[in-house]
Amino acid sequence: MMYSVFRFSLLTLAVLVACVPSAGDPVSEGEASAAVTARGSRVLAMDVGPGPGETAEAAVAKAKDAGITTVVLNYDWNQLEPSAFAYQNAKLIADNAFYSTSPHAMSVVLNIRPIAGPCRVVPPDLATLAWIDPVMTTRFGYLLTWIHGYLPNVTVQVMSIGTEVDSHLAPADYAAYKVFFEVARNNAKSLWGATLPVGTAVAWSSLVTPGPEQAAILDLDEHADRVLTTYYGINGDLTVKDPYAGPVADIYSVLLAVDGNAKTSGRTIDLIEVGYPTSAALNSSQVHQQIFISTMFGIWDVFYPRINTMVINWESDLSEYSAEVVSIGGWGGACQAPVGAPPAAPQAVTVTPHGSAGSQTWQYYVVAVNGGGNSVPSAIAATTTGAASLSAANFNRLTWAPVAGATQYKVMRFAVGVAPAQTGLIATTAATTLDDVGLASSTFIFQEFLRTLGYRTNATPVTDKLGFTQIATEAHARGW
Repeated sequence: MMYSVFRFSLLTLAVLVACVPSAGDPVSEGEASAAVTARGSRVLAMDVGPGPGETAEAAVAKAKDAGITTVVLNYDWNQLEPSAFAYQNAKLIADNAFYSTSPHAMSVVLNIRPIAGPCRVVPPDLATLAWIDPVMTTRFGYLLTWIHGYLPNVTVQVMSIGTEVDSHLAPADYAAYKVFFEVARNNAKSLWGATLPVGTAVAWSSLVTPGPEQAAILDLDEHADRVLTTYYGINGDLTVKDPYAGPVADIYSVLLAVDGNAKTSGRTIDLIEVGYPTSAALNSSQVHQQIFISTMFGIWDVFYPRINTMVINWESDLSEYSAEVVSIGGWGGACQAPVGAPPAAPQAVTVTPHGSAGSQTWQYYVVAVNGGGNSVPSAIAATTTGAASLSAANFNRLTWAPVAGATQYKVMRFAVGVAPAQTGLIATTAATTLDDVGLASSTFIFQEFLRTLGYRTNATPVTDKLGFTQIATEAHARGW
């Protein structure tokens, strides 16, 4: 039986090859994949959000015009319960009111996260408690009951308990998390209804790579209603894959993995995050993203109803500043629970060129660090008389005032000249001075990935990328 399913899929993939343009054949404006499957019961969702100068209402209207019917709501456990039983309801109340009211009413994909990527995001008093501990499962049950009470007017299409949990769990941890997940799943279905699909999301690479982790993931999914996976069409170094050949092979590998295990064979699959950056630094472009979108809709046609939900990642690009902040771990630093309060923002940051005079603008800011996390960034400091290319002979010297309690400082380059052309983190130092002699950025590639994952530009006014136009074309062709 399994062989016949795989054989049929290979035949349908052959049809897909003829229907979707290759990387060398850009999609013409307004052109959808040649053969389409009607929308049916599929769920097309997006992480909707406004660009610069836009309102949330405008962002939702733009997404709905493109055919998006469902929005993503992400809630980290420790954000809703920052200390034991001290629940914070403001965001839930606002989301319920906004997404249940015309003209921006939308159904939702609900991501409730005890794990968010590499981070365990639970209340501080549960930070070291085992997933299998009854206190953990009971407390999460209380959280779900509380969330349900504050979201009475929105329709939940699918729920994920954790996002990319494979980034945090070791193979030996999955058995305990499975117990936690299955109790959470039962609690969620008792609240939202027995038909609610509930799963836990993992990254594509972990799901399809044979080994102990894949076996643990498929065991975790044994009683999940659906297999949830994130998919970004990128290589390990964050450069993009071919926007056609990459997804065709990669999504088929998901079905091979799921159907190759008796515990999950035949299970419905939801693509809980789908993204493709446009940065030239990652060998990409708007045309590449456009072809990726066309390809993903074509794949979805082939494998529907096995693939039911596709969640397109955030609507608009991040600003470079926001991408830099996220790339160094946000204000709080890494995943570890903070010890005490973070330091104050550095003050009196100066940039002084040394060497030959120039007329190039360079900009920097500094973040102070201690056991409590990262400070708010300093004000941006600049020079307009720097050398176009930095070197040991022509460099920018940064200085700043010491910050009480800080153990280190992170120096970020924000605006650049000719060389180097990379923004982002250039140094972590205990000193209060740094010479930028053309230092390489350790976060540039990651921030370029983050910065260009949207489908609309981060500009004033915001404009649609080719990928956003293609989303609308493909969605409308299928009846959204």
